[in-house]
Amino acid sequence: MITLAEFFLINRSLIFFVYGLGFFILGLAIILQVQQSSRLELARSLRWLAVFGITHAFNEWGDLFIPIQEQYLSSSVIRLLRVFQLILLAVSFAALFEFGISVLSPLHIAKSWNWLPGGVLAAWMFLVFFILLPVQTNLLAWGRTANALARYFIGFPAGILAAYGLRLHAIRRIKPLNVPVIFSTLRIAGVSLGIYAVLGGLITPPVNFFPGNIFNTTTFEQFVGIP
Repeated sequence: MITLAEFFLINRSLIFFVYGLGFFILGLAIILQVQQSSRLELARSLRWLAVFGITHAFNEWGDLFIPIQEQYLSSSVIRLLRVFQLILLAVSFAALFEFGISVLSPLHIAKSWNWLPGGVLAAWMFLVFFILLPVQTNLLAWGRTANALARYFIGFPAGILAAYGLRLHAIRRIKPLNVPVIFSTLRIAGVSLGIYAVLGGLITPPVNFFPGNIFNTTTFEQFVGIP
């Protein structure tokens, strides 16, 4: 009988596909929904969550399809695909960041923060491409560092802000309408985004600086038993 760790190892490709598919369905469902008229103020902000879902899906699918393409494409093309995958990761987090600000703006919170997602994304790109890349000879190590920085400085605060924004929006805008189903759904979504902020924003590939040298995808899988 195989162990749980062996099960996930054997089915890792399927897991990557399903994981990416979850984000893709999130984005696609929101795109289809926001095309319909809605009385909810939140509907205007959901387009950013859709962008997050679609871009993050393709980022996750990169871990599945890029290794397959290594058999057919040159190493330089594969490196470009890996770089594009990193950019998709950072862009997806910036979209989630924008969603959080967009949800909070009608509540007169974070109204002057509209520049922040683009500014943080630009700072990340400048740091990883113009400062780290010229001095980092190991492309794999550079990619892990860039991935970790995107999660720490864009993904984690974006998830926390989006979770806080949904919770506050539910309390101030939805609860007075006396629609308990929508209110409960938004609260669950907020909690889910908070959990994602921790797991997706703080659990990074192994890197040689804190906290990624202690808390990372490898140590998480060793401790918990699942990816």
